[in-house]
Amino acid sequence: MRCKCISDIYKVTDDNILYSSTFYIILCLSIAMSTLWHLKQEKLESNDQEILTGIEDWVSKAKFEKKNADDYELCVDNGLSETWKVLKNMDLIKKFPPRRGSIVRIPGPKSSPWRNSEGNSFICPIRVVQGKPTISGSPLIVGESTYMTKGVGVDISPGIDILFLLL
Repeated sequence: MRCKCISDIYKVTDDNILYSSTFYIILCLSIAMSTLWHLKQEKLESNDQEILTGIEDWVSKAKFEKKNADDYELCVDNGLSETWKVLKNMDLIKKFPPRRGSIVRIPGPKSSPWRNSEGNSFICPIRVVQGKPTISGSPLIVGESTYMTKGVGVDISPGIDILFLLL
């Protein structure tokens, strides 16, 4: 017999019906959680807030360069490797080890469109430079993280330095 829901990817038999049901439930939950979590904002642990506050002054003086776009800049400062050693102590990074990360500046005057095709990610504001920056209309607040789902586009308004963590 064939299961209509996943008929294109899995043939169901008496021997594997339990396995296929579990697989399907996990698949559906994974998709649902990914969608539900998009732009979910949470307050960072106090340890993480202290770490980000501790690098705020360094970030304000760090060297940034435009890379392949006019709407954002990447940190290329010589002190970046030392800063990553400090950032690795964040509870968020220990809980969700990123494949890679970067410190990004959205200088303005226009918003920066983001669409991450490589995986889900977290965005953690480090420093507000001007105004009240947002991510697709939701405020970006220092001391909070915003979860971003793979493949879903967002706009980040200018005037902020962020920690971007690709999961």
